[in-house]
Amino acid sequence: MYQFRLLTFLLVSYGGFTVAAGDVSDPTSRLASLESRVSNIESKQASAENRVAMLQSMLENLIHWPSGYFALLKPKTGCPVDGKFISRHQSYLKIHTQSQSSSDPADGYSSAFPSDTTSSVGSKNFVTLRFCEVTLPNSGGVSNWPKGSFCIHKISFKFCPTYFQSGSIELDSEDTDDSGEGHNSVALGVDNPRLYFCCQSSGPANVPIQLPTHSPFFLYRYGGECQAVQGMSVSEQFVQINTEDDGNRDQLSGSHPDVDQPGSSVIKLNLCYYTKL
Repeated sequence: MYQFRLLTFLLVSYGGFTVAAGDVSDPTSRLASLESRVSNIESKQASAENRVAMLQSMLENLIHWPSGYFALLKPKTGCPVDGKFISRHQSYLKIHTQSQSSSDPADGYSSAFPSDTTSSVGSKNFVTLRFCEVTLPNSGGVSNWPKGSFCIHKISFKFCPTYFQSGSIELDSEDTDDSGEGHNSVALGVDNPRLYFCCQSSGPANVPIQLPTHSPFFLYRYGGECQAVQGMSVSEQFVQINTEDDGNRDQLSGSHPDVDQPGSSVIKLNLCYYTKL
């Protein structure tokens, strides 16, 4: 009997309750009481977890994409679900890439891009980039982008947000019968187009920032590491553009995303793709 009382004392104390030794004279009654209290604790815990989940959902709904002038590269999942990205046209740039024989790596892309990112028409090769543009002025002109290390697209003839520095990449498209086309506010020209960027390194990439988590999105990698985003998992992605071989005039200026050049006339843009945890 002593051992039973000691065991019951330990079990009840561990569960957050302490009873006197004399209270265990009816083991069945005391066990039922203990089970009832444990069930009550579990119910309260479940209720608390539901409240936390509700508060997290409310917090997510309070986080919106910044206003201002910028664009994100569009993944295969489409533009982020946010009214700021609604536009009157499909924003895209179709680049006529090297279409003669080349010893350089071919056009290519990773899994988060649409399946028609690379295409061919006859002997002509193309890379198509699509953009999610925001052209909604900030009240007071103050940036509401969090500090971090990443790049976004700059809208032509507009300033970069606070913390960001501007730069560009000019792509030397196919010389022979250049058939590039586009409709966007991101690139200057369709023959030898110049893409504009806004990049910042005002915060460490491994410190998570807050951005909307409703839908997947791209940011450009800047500084060798993908920016951590709270509530999102991230994978490294790329799009590779085989530019003109003959007298190549690719040009990188100012602040621009991380770029690899695996050949004498190849531009490989490194991106980070975010999906909800």
